[in-house]
Order: sequence, then structure tokens, then C-alpha cells
Amino acid sequence: TQAAIEQGISYFAQAVEKDPTYALAYAGLSGCYLSLGAFGFIPPEEARQNAQAAATRALELDDALAEAHVSLAMIKLLLAWDSPAAESELKRALELNPDLEDAHRVYSIYLALHRRETEALAEINRSLELDPLSPITNWSAAFNYVVLGRYEQARAQLRKTIELEPDFAPAHSWLSTEYSRQGR
Repeated sequence: TQAAIEQGISYFAQAVEKDPTYALAYAGLSGCYLSLGAFGFIPPEEARQNAQAAATRALELDDALAEAHVSLAMIKLLLAWDSPAAESELKRALELNPDLEDAHRVYSIYLALHRRETEALAEINRSLELDPLSPITNWSAAFNYVVLGRYEQARAQLRKTIELEPDFAPAHSWLSTEYSRQGR
């Protein structure tokens, strides 16, 4: 929810106030701003500017911080439409931390959008192995299935997401869209 994301921003801002060199807090801020933009709580350009500033600061402090590279990849993929740069950032993040769920999840989305089905499915499956109970990870798997034209798998994954988190609105919204596509 918007309130939860804004609470996250508050916590990360407090961490930065206490330690202005805490790179991971800046990466967290970047992720929160991306979430606010992705779910339509703030305009995309505002999300991009805030997320970019926070991710850039994180990398200035620690260029080996995989989480910040994932944030930059998301900015480049979803807000700047720079696919080659997004893939480069994702590969760097995975090189730095091969077990970072966010990196696998975002890379799976990148691969699905580029119709690299086998690779996309491998990445989302790895993401689900790393964090099987995450609503956003399960929703992302459904997103990939829709993009790849695997609608029955998408509906099943959305139902699973709702079982995990009954109040996760994006899953309800997408499931209703999928049911509409079926005429149900």
C-alpha cells in the first residue's frame, strides 16, 4: 500500500540522517520511489527523478552494491526505455550478488519483455526459489506468464499470490483482467 511504502521512505530517510554514508539505505529509498511510481501513487517522472538520485548516491558510496544496480536497471527499463543499459545493470547486479532475489525478478521481466522465454522462466523460477512467499515475486511471475502468452499459468500464479497475501491489490486487478479476457 501507499502508506507502507511511504513508511519505508521514512525509515530509510532516518537511516540516512543517522549515517549519510549508508549506501544500502539510499538503495532502499530508490526502490520505494520506484514502487510509488509503479503503482501510480506519484507521477512517473517524479518517481524516476527521486529513484535516480537515491540510486546514484548509493553507487557513489558503494559501486559494488547490487541493490542499487537493480534500481538503476528498473529506471532504465521502465522509465527511460534504455534496454541495453538495463540489461547491463542487471548483469552487474547478478555478478555482485547471484542470490539477490530482486535482481533475478527484474531480469526475468526484462527477458520476458524481450521475448527471451526460456531465460525469463529460468530467472523467475530462481526468484521464486529465493523468496517463494513474496507477493511481488509471485505477481511478477504472473506478469511474465501474461507477457509470454501463458494465460492459464498466469491465472494460477495470481490465485497463488492472493492466497499468500489476500490484500495484494495488483493481483486482484490482474486476475480480474484475465477473467475478463476469458469472458468470465
